[in-house]
Amino acid sequence: MAIWGYYAYVRRRKEVRDGELKLKIKTIYEERDKILGYRRIRDELYRQHNLIVNHKKVLRLMQQLGIKYDDRNVSGHDARADNGLESAA
Repeated sequence: MAIWGYYAYVRRRKEVRDGELKLKIKTIYEERDKILGYRRIRDELYRQHNLIVNHKKVLRLMQQLGIKYDDRNVSGHDARADNGLESAA
């Protein structure tokens, strides 16, 4: 087998693995109403699929998919109100 043939094989295998991972990332992203960033998606990949994936790889795949964390969908809240504390005013 020629060297270029081996590296073509390795590249094809990587594309297949990345394709499966992209599908899982997109599924998690849509299940969570499109409010997860790459760090939390990485955590969900571990929790749901027992996959350990580098955060930089998750970020790169999300960029290829054209998805990103959208903080406009997250409703604002006051941390003091969540803890039962009232503001001094």
